[in-house]
Amino acid sequence: SSAEQKLVKTVVKRARDFFQSMADTIKVYLAEEGEEVKESTVVKKSSTKKSPRKAKKSKSKKSLKKTKPPKRIQRDPDAPKKPLPAFLLYSNNRRKEMKEEGVSKFCCSS
Repeated sequence: SSAEQKLVKTVVKRARDFFQSMADTIKVYLAEEGEEVKESTVVKKSSTKKSPRKAKKSKSKKSLKKTKPPKRIQRDPDAPKKPLPAFLLYSNNRRKEMKEEGVSKFCCSS
């Protein structure tokens, strides 16, 4: 978008101004480091290229590797439990009342 482009332009401008304000010895050092990084990335790219034969093969469902699901984290058995939700607290209390008064009073009208 245009807002992102403006932001990139301002960052580039600030970086250029900062680089120009540096001492010449630091500029030479940074330029050398940049060249080394470029050379190392070019070597990595060329070493990871696949042969044309392998690139042309179509991948079937059988040839795709299945990834293993991550292992489950073992929970601490001594960890505190979460509190019961409000509905379960209500239903537990209601169940006790029904047992005390007799279930027939609540479910069967005779």
